Amino acid sequence: METRARTPGNPGSTRNGTGRGGHIHRLLALATALVRAAAEPDATATDGLRATPRTPFGLDLGSLPDASVVDWAQSLEHLGRFLTGMSVQVAGELADRVKAGRFDRDGIKTPVELLTTSLMLSRGEAYRRIR
Repeated sequence: METRARTPGNPGSTRNGTGRGGHIHRLLALATALVRAAAEPDATATDGLRATPRTPFGLDLGSLPDASVVDWAQSLEHLGRFLTGMSVQVAGELADRVKAGRFDRDGIKTPVELLTTSLMLSRGEAYRRIR
């Protein structure tokens, strides 16, 4: 079973970049691209007394070809889903740890309380992630 999971094309394979490592590498590559784009000089337009940036986050999507913008949108959507899944997984792990009493010394009694104070989430969002 171990050899099958590592074969390209099978679920869990790390060779074709679709395993957890591949997701993390895609996330890091996207973050690196955003940092590089943000580091480039930003074009500004003078608007009265203040300068208004034309490119939020330093990335000028308007200058990219259509296929590149679609690629960015697909990558962001994919990574957003992955991030949401990881957020839910972390919330579940933290909920288990709160229930085990590992945060009693900090005065935290419920998983929702931990998520709202440490992650600055609303109570509704904290409940949703734990559920």
